[in-house]
Amino acid sequence: MVSLLRRCSATVLFRFLAIFQLSGLKVRERLQRFEVPLIDPSTGEDFSIPLVGIVDLVLAGDGGPVVVDFKTAASASSNCHLQHELQLSAYAYIVREVYGRDESALEIRQLVKTKTPKIVVHRFLPRTDNHFKRFFEIVREYLGALDRGVFNYRPGFGCQLCDLAGMCLQ
Repeated sequence: MVSLLRRCSATVLFRFLAIFQLSGLKVRERLQRFEVPLIDPSTGEDFSIPLVGIVDLVLAGDGGPVVVDFKTAASASSNCHLQHELQLSAYAYIVREVYGRDESALEIRQLVKTKTPKIVVHRFLPRTDNHFKRFFEIVREYLGALDRGVFNYRPGFGCQLCDLAGMCLQ
C-alpha cells in the first residue's frame, strides 16, 4: 500500500515538474526523506527523538529555500494555511536544520480535481517564533500522552496505513 502511494505521489509530482520545468524553477530536492534532531529552538529542550518527514519539493529561492507541499482537493481551499499549519511548521523546521538557513516561503500547491483540473498555489511567509512555539507545545502534549499510554483519536488518511488502527475504535 505504501509503495503504491509513493508511486502515485511521484507520478503526480513528476507530471507537475514536467509542466513547470519551462518556468525556470530551480529544484533542490523532491520527495526527499529528511531526519533531524527534534530540539525546541526557544528552550533548547532535546526530545531525544528525530523528526522525520518527506518533503514533496524544495525549490531554490532568492532569499532561501521554498518549501512546497502538494495536496489534491475537489475544490480550491482558501483556509488551507489553518489545515496544514503544523505540517508546514514541521517542514520549515526540517529545512532550517538541513540547510542552515530560514525558508523564504512555504507553498501549498493544490491539484484541484475539477472538470478542468487546475493547480492553485497558496504562498505563505516564513514561519515565525509563534508558529514554532505552537508546534513544540503540541509535540510536548503528544509525547506526554504517549508516555501515559493515552492515544488521542485523530482519524485521517494515515489510519489506513497504521497497524494499530483498530485500537482507536475500542
